[in-house]
Amino acid sequence: DGAAKAASRILPENVAKILSQKGTIERVLTCGNASDVLKCAFDLTEAALNHQYEGCTATALLIWFDQNKDCFAQCANLGDSACIMNVDGKPIAMTEDHRVVSTTERARIAKLGNPLKDGESRICGLNLCRMLGDKFLKEQDPRFSKEPYVSPVVQISKSCSAFALIAS
Repeated sequence: DGAAKAASRILPENVAKILSQKGTIERVLTCGNASDVLKCAFDLTEAALNHQYEGCTATALLIWFDQNKDCFAQCANLGDSACIMNVDGKPIAMTEDHRVVSTTERARIAKLGNPLKDGESRICGLNLCRMLGDKFLKEQDPRFSKEPYVSPVVQISKSCSAFALIAS
């Protein structure tokens, strides 16, 4: 559980550090998108982890208000931890599953030139192929990745009800 404990401390610190840099918040508010903040935070977290033989999944949900007090949400994840938002009773998947058997992961892996065989559901014994940590595996097999999925931005109007559920 060392990678998970470290990531749960480091990832929020990295998000806060990036957002404290001059111009970052203004850029997010102007563009209405925080994907670069989330990707950078995951990259910095991966770089800070010294876990060669253990890894973890991760999900980060960033919520912000613009100058008009409109609310926005965007999420990034690795692995099979998930976030689902509910806006006025409509469920919105904010994450993507990175299991070896998922269609999107199989397509990503095939593009690398080493596709999985039919029925193959694990790589090096693992059913996940994106994670923080597990650096030894990533060095041994390029099908493992640290690249998070980043969701589209969800706008939450003042008149609607909304909540998010994050789970692993």
